[in-house]
Amino acid sequence: YKLCLISVKTKDFAAARSYYEDFIEMAPRDTARYILRYRMAKAQGKPIEELINILEEYVNLDMEEKWAYELAKLYYKAGKKDKCLDICDEINLWFSEGKYVKKASDLKEKINNPKVAKIKKEKSNNAFFAKYYMLRIWPFQLVNHSSPPSKFSKQKTSTNKQAYISFDNQ
Repeated sequence: YKLCLISVKTKDFAAARSYYEDFIEMAPRDTARYILRYRMAKAQGKPIEELINILEEYVNLDMEEKWAYELAKLYYKAGKKDKCLDICDEINLWFSEGKYVKKASDLKEKINNPKVAKIKKEKSNNAFFAKYYMLRIWPFQLVNHSSPPSKFSKQKTSTNKQAYISFDNQ
């Protein structure tokens, strides 16, 4: 299995096919063969319909949230919005919480309310950058004061600015 994955990642598809056949021979009932077939087909740039067929087979045998969500994304890209909504509903029903459930809900919302989904994404990005800014800038703003607060001692920094360090145990 791992050798097949490595061969796919290195784009050595002849070796990947050989390892895939060896894997099927050693574990004929293992459903991971569908994942290997999907990854090989995707890496080779196969048509979206072929990718959908592989994942449909897999999801019908073994409902795993990651691959069910991947199938939902393929349906969305192929313009099969009804099937995409159905598989998103199944993901929510089967798993009820988690990373891929959230992603499936977001995809479903993107289909049903594209404007609302876009606004939420923008707000999410703005919130992320606001948190990033606060984490990067805010601590430095606390250190550089124009006058020392009580119970602080004065120290010189390397740039000759005054900084204050608390020696309080509070």
